[in-house]
Amino acid sequence: MQSIHMKKTLAVALTAVVLMPSALQAKTFKDVTKDGPYSWAYSYIDTLSDQGIIKGYGDDTFRPDNSVSVEETLELIKELNNPSASELSEARSKYSSNIRAAGIASWAEDAVAYALSKGVVTTGELSEMADKKFFVESEGKIHPDRNSIAVYFGRGLGLDANGDQSLLRHDDKDRIPAGTRGYLASLVKAGIFASTGSDGKFEGTRYIRRSEMAKITKLSYDYLADEGQTATVEGTVVLATKANGINSIIIEKKDKTQLQLKVDSKTVYKENGKTIAFSDIKADQDVKITYVTSTNSSRSNVITTLDVVNSAQDYAGYITSRTTDGFSAKYTKATTTMDLTGATTIATTMSSNFKMASGAKLYVLGVETQPSQLNLDDMILFSADAKGAVKTAVVFPRNGRVNGEVVSISQADTNGRETIVLKLQDGKNYTFYGNTYNNYNPFYGNTSQFNGVRVGQKVSFSTNYKLITGTVDNFQGATLAGQVVNVQRNGYMNSYEVTVRSNGMDTRFYVDSTTRFEMGGLLNNQYNPQNLLHRYVVVERNGNYATVIRESNGSDQFIVRAKVLNVRTNNGEISFPGTTPNATGYIYSMQILSSNNPRLNAYSQFDLQGDLYTTFRQGEVLEITGVLDYQGRVTQVMNVTRTNSYQPNGWYSY
Repeated sequence: MQSIHMKKTLAVALTAVVLMPSALQAKTFKDVTKDGPYSWAYSYIDTLSDQGIIKGYGDDTFRPDNSVSVEETLELIKELNNPSASELSEARSKYSSNIRAAGIASWAEDAVAYALSKGVVTTGELSEMADKKFFVESEGKIHPDRNSIAVYFGRGLGLDANGDQSLLRHDDKDRIPAGTRGYLASLVKAGIFASTGSDGKFEGTRYIRRSEMAKITKLSYDYLADEGQTATVEGTVVLATKANGINSIIIEKKDKTQLQLKVDSKTVYKENGKTIAFSDIKADQDVKITYVTSTNSSRSNVITTLDVVNSAQDYAGYITSRTTDGFSAKYTKATTTMDLTGATTIATTMSSNFKMASGAKLYVLGVETQPSQLNLDDMILFSADAKGAVKTAVVFPRNGRVNGEVVSISQADTNGRETIVLKLQDGKNYTFYGNTYNNYNPFYGNTSQFNGVRVGQKVSFSTNYKLITGTVDNFQGATLAGQVVNVQRNGYMNSYEVTVRSNGMDTRFYVDSTTRFEMGGLLNNQYNPQNLLHRYVVVERNGNYATVIRESNGSDQFIVRAKVLNVRTNNGEISFPGTTPNATGYIYSMQILSSNNPRLNAYSQFDLQGDLYTTFRQGEVLEITGVLDYQGRVTQVMNVTRTNSYQPNGWYSY
């Protein structure tokens, strides 16, 4: 409804149909005066006449006692709602046969069609009125009574059919039909009908008069202009907040567009039939909202009722099993005071199965993945609706490795552990925890787990849930070398799931249409991943996805323990392929102590390149995995881990 057009449309309706049997306009009427018997209607008729909305007869009379027909009533209701041309066209097309059968005059076809489409009247009611001669143009024409008019206007204005009947003060209330009383109560509440009727009675079986229709029309217009029409919308809550002293709710509609609405002291919030508060409205709840549309800016877009039809709740827990499209978990409701440091186990109280909602994302330490990749006892923080559909989920493995960029570091204090905030692959910041504060000896033993770590540095840590358990010096951590031990089709992801065994450990990743294959030194993008089984490969990964797979030879992969002989500054030299040209940092001369690859002899040496923030001491023993070239030289380092062994003099022995 567009209230700015109300005066124009009402003028058309009242002039052409309801109150104008003659083309002669009379601003004042000799049978309706300020002090006469119709003084109660004088102001309504005078105002509408002044605005050219109503007209009288050629003899300067208004004839206030004349009755009003069904067609005229429905025409008024149509114009009050101001439907679009497309709405009217659709209504005519749908109800044309009903209109013809009832014998509706051509000038009223749109009004009757619209009334049928909006439930102002039903097809059964229309047929019954036609049988009773409501639509004949003769002396026997029947006019609607006040009971019917109350129902038509109640429906037409979108009022509650079950209004508060305690508002009705009519002496003949008990004689008002049950189907009328609710609408009449709503009309009384809206200020359109009086609570006591005329002389204390409603007189529902009496027809509606022109004077009464003028009042109803003017008050309906005032009601809509003030309150506005109501509209209903369904969507998902994006944000419920208070800004500049105004409570508002932003929802995402089904067409993915957003709508911002206001609430006030009259807004009613409900969930499962129970009244709730504004503070109970949370992001990801599915809601059905009725709100006001009005030219009155103070009332426009104000929510009248908000029903939570499917509430999302935040949970925290642990994985107990997984499927291709969901998981089972033991869990509890998440709270802002919940301890997620990893130092203690979350006390879970519930157990259930969940499925990922359409479009939902699942991340493990910032890397997008699928439910089938979850592991038993992984910690999961997720939001799910009442139907068990998961909207969002973030997983922290029981034993994991996190790679990210340092955003901030805070020291431990008597209130809690030290923290480090990392920006992970999904672009979001996550908080992890390190050492605790030594309450018994505040001057000693409070060393940071993040000594030497700087903001902006890219780091790799081993984790236990959200607790940092150690530093991983990872030069080429995204690269993996080993033997393929399993390949299976993953129809859910439209990809392949490949498992590579490296140094006794199995690692799974995905191969899809973007993966590049290099076999025998040649690019082969038509390669079938199932042919990888039992082959040795070198895999470059981005998260859980393989970007490049190179056919390898088991003899070119190695794991060694090596001792740092000396350290020198890197002035642009490159110690092995795949590192950044002109990189700054350090070059470590490494002495091999033991090797699983006969092509790397004990006591042989090679250079290892590190950045400015990764520092090893002379004599420190490292465990290094990598790949050799055809001449037996170290060509690629994939992982470097401290062994906590230090041999400044002599040789390390096993």
